[in-house]
Amino acid sequence: MNFPEPKIDSLKKLFEELDFDENSREGKMFGALLEAYSELEGKIVEQNYRMDEIDEDLAEVENEFYGEAGEHELDSDLFEMTCPGCHEKVYIDQEMLDAERTVCPNCNTEINFEVDLGDLGGCAGGCDGCGGGCV
Repeated sequence: MNFPEPKIDSLKKLFEELDFDENSREGKMFGALLEAYSELEGKIVEQNYRMDEIDEDLAEVENEFYGEAGEHELDSDLFEMTCPGCHEKVYIDQEMLDAERTVCPNCNTEINFEVDLGDLGGCAGGCDGCGGGCV
């Protein structure tokens, strides 16, 4: 993460081109401003260096926590599906599956988890009360 560095050299060059007398009131004022700005530039450069070090340290921690690939592993209790309303990926858990009404967190479309057994080749039988024509 790099922040833009101040351009103190261009200000010093401009000060020289304007040919202010360093002993005049204006010259003293611009000289003091350049000195203060130069100190700020040094501090900004130092902060940029520190931010780079922090960024590198954070990258190491992320690699240790998430692995070198940086991919987040999903909780094994989550299921991925596509919302019928917004067509975005939605991750749901068992509690959401068991709820009477579940809505997409992106678009608030109601998501229906009922399974049409006809789409799956019909009822395999052996269950109680599913309404699928079990014997």
